[in-house]
Amino acid sequence: MSADTGACVGADAVGTYDRSVERTFEFDVTFTRLAGGDLTFDTYAIVDRGIVAAERDTFTTPEPATLVLMGVSLLGIGAARRRRTS
Repeated sequence: MSADTGACVGADAVGTYDRSVERTFEFDVTFTRLAGGDLTFDTYAIVDRGIVAAERDTFTTPEPATLVLMGVSLLGIGAARRRRTS
């Protein structure tokens, strides 16, 4: 990928970039993954040697019911241990 005033090679953007001029870049991005699943990434402007694209892993958040079940289980285990030692 290149522009009138600089070039981007790998993760380094080299050249003189001025924020007062609007530029348009076109580029192809290929991500290779070892595991299946959805791929989400953010794109950023090329400013001050910034990143062109970065992968963001998506994580599932435990549901409140799952956390309640785990908490009740831990309380039950604690109560059972307390009865045994009494």
